[in-house]
Amino acid sequence: LPMISINHTSFTVRNVEKTAKFYQGLGLTLIDLSPRDSAFAEKVTGVKGAKLKIAYLSAGNGLLELVEYVQGKGKKAHTHPNEAGSAHLCFDAEDFEATLRKLKDLGGEPLYPPATVPGGPNKGKKMCYARDCEGNLLEFFGR
Repeated sequence: LPMISINHTSFTVRNVEKTAKFYQGLGLTLIDLSPRDSAFAEKVTGVKGAKLKIAYLSAGNGLLELVEYVQGKGKKAHTHPNEAGSAHLCFDAEDFEATLRKLKDLGGEPLYPPATVPGGPNKGKKMCYARDCEGNLLEFFGR
């Protein structure tokens, strides 16, 4: 097969405007925030009566999609890093400590104290798991 590339990473959120502002506060750039056609949304999600509002943000080398189900909402998922199916988004932070402070100011929270990675491709980097303003799991690496 030919090589493929990743188009975007996505979180389903309760409030797309609020969450987009959170990520903009961390330095991402809002590209688009707009509703989707209900017939299309229902067809591609399989959710009866789905009405979506979607934001796309750029993080330099990747895109983040935030999806709000304005109609057809499901339950809030509560995931922990050790649960199968759990996912997270990881960012490289130019100023690790300032980023964690900003995260708190924006309504997010570090989950555990920062640590230094002992091995693998990120050996020597500072890292910290956190949650965004909606509770989605994040990870930050510092240089």
